[in-house]
Amino acid sequence: MLKNQKNIISFLYDENDNKCGNTLKMTYSIDPDASIWKIHELCKRFCLAMGFAEETVENAFGETVFDD
Repeated sequence: MLKNQKNIISFLYDENDNKCGNTLKMTYSIDPDASIWKIHELCKRFCLAMGFAEETVENAFGETVFDD
C-alpha cells in the first residue's frame, strides 16, 4: 500500500428542474481502510446537509455520533 494513500467518497444531490434548483455535493478523502462506521457517519452527515431533521436521520441510521 502506498503511504498517505486516500480514497474519495462523494455524495451528490442534484435537483435542477428550474433555475432555482438545488445542487449539493460533498466529497471526503478517507483512509483506504476506513471502517464501515466511518462510511455510515458520512452518509448521515450528507442527509443532515440535505436538510433532513436530526431526529429523522437518527431514526433511519441510529444515534448521530461524529468522531472528529
